[in-house]
Amino acid sequence: PRARSKHCGPATFEGSPCSECAIVHKHISQLVEIVRDLKAHTNYKYLRLGNMQDLTKMYAAQVKELKL
Repeated sequence: PRARSKHCGPATFEGSPCSECAIVHKHISQLVEIVRDLKAHTNYKYLRLGNMQDLTKMYAAQVKELKL
């Protein structure tokens, strides 16, 4: 899927994005990086399923290690 700016202007070259759309693409790329590299203190409601599964496995390993 392609993202377009609400204020899309004419493209400078055929097939290339206008300056407004190029900014949107850069912003989306930054958001993707933030989602991929979540901080340890991120609230659970903002985690994806894969992130929660990883946390569950980590906590299960800690519990297993601490059992006497």
